[in-house]
Amino acid sequence: MRDPNVPESLEGWWILHRMFSFDRRSWDALPEKRRSKYASHASDLFEHLQSGKDGDASCAQLIGHKGDLMLTHYARNFDGLAYAQTLVDKLEVREYLQPLGSYVSVLELGLYEATAKIHEELRSRGLAAHAPEWIAAFDELVRKQAESTHVGPRLWAKIPRRRYVCFYPMNKKREGNDNWFALPFDVRAKMMVEHGKVGRSYHGLVTQVISGSIGFDDYEWGVIFTPTIRSSSRNSSTRCASTRPARDSASLVRFGAACNSHRTNCACSSTETRFRRSSPRDSAARSGACDRGGVAGSGRHARCGADAAA
Repeated sequence: MRDPNVPESLEGWWILHRMFSFDRRSWDALPEKRRSKYASHASDLFEHLQSGKDGDASCAQLIGHKGDLMLTHYARNFDGLAYAQTLVDKLEVREYLQPLGSYVSVLELGLYEATAKIHEELRSRGLAAHAPEWIAAFDELVRKQAESTHVGPRLWAKIPRRRYVCFYPMNKKREGNDNWFALPFDVRAKMMVEHGKVGRSYHGLVTQVISGSIGFDDYEWGVIFTPTIRSSSRNSSTRCASTRPARDSASLVRFGAACNSHRTNCACSSTETRFRRSSPRDSAARSGACDRGGVAGSGRHARCGADAAA
């Protein structure tokens, strides 16, 4: 936007989350050969969606009565997401999946610190604000941010193949005097620097993906956490615990394994309840169970004043 009061941002993957319930009884009633055939087709499709540089996909079993399965798709544009969604909907197993909700967003990296430095540098060059040469210089400095070794790889990293994942949407607080967007830029920037320092203290323990969804869905951002550890992981947003499901409930686990075929690590998921249009205060992130090995996790979404630049 080239506005000194608005942080610039960089965009990466377009992201689609889809939540389903699973008709276990109808699935289990199918002949074994047909179930194997359908699972094989799903496995082949996910191998296709996970290959190459233009996208990725994962699936996770959800715990609780609000849903059974979450599919996550990465693509370089909306067309890529539509392509993945269409192929999934053509699978035979799709007959046994009832859609419960979805979330569309784009991976976003905020540039609070960089934005202030860019404007300061252009002032030091003596360029007239918003003149053609100023705009060209501004865009070049933003482009260099995207090419940096720290930022660039984060825009296009594949979905982590890990034991747990926690996903929830969030809004900035904007109630009365507690309004993030009414704060001066320097105040917001200082808070984001402090917020970033807290996040960096978890470096190596958890991978975070922030996606923007203003104009695309019901909330402003989506947040994805994937802890790197397999045992209990605790922080302000995620709690994970180990458990084992009963063997007689393994049908969906097998289907989940087909989605992440031949992978020893797998994803679990928690999602905001029904993505209803309500205050983020009500957003209880749902627990999820691993699609291979039955590890459950849970998350709790608290009202957050943190920015997407975290």
